[in-house]
Amino acid sequence: MTAPNTTDVHSSPGKGDNKRIGDNPWAIEPMPAGLIDSPLDFIFAEHHRQREAASILTMLADGEFDLKGVKSLLAFLETDFALHIGDEELALFPMLREHCLPEDNVERILARLEDEHREDEASLETATAILVKGVSDKQLG
Repeated sequence: MTAPNTTDVHSSPGKGDNKRIGDNPWAIEPMPAGLIDSPLDFIFAEHHRQREAASILTMLADGEFDLKGVKSLLAFLETDFALHIGDEELALFPMLREHCLPEDNVERILARLEDEHREDEASLETATAILVKGVSDKQLG
């Protein structure tokens, strides 16, 4: 499995790490067509897009700002990210519970991921409110 059009999907975001060859560092790549028929590749690509969103958040924390990029990030957080949690919890996690052996300890891992999802959902409202204010301030100022 490889993520579409990426440089190094394993590098962590940070100042100076936000460059993508031929891409806008403020852009989140769209999902490649056809991945819906390959669920693991689809989830891998979703996680890649989350890393792109994290990179944008890091650039914002470092004092950079791009109005179009922040609007794109907001759209991603309000739609795609929320859908991703549902994809995992309604499709992937039940499949893992059904097919994994007890010694795989999958229940403990999935419980942790579900807890992380609840934390993500709780912080998402605050994060989007801050981003919306930043967009509003930038458009007014």
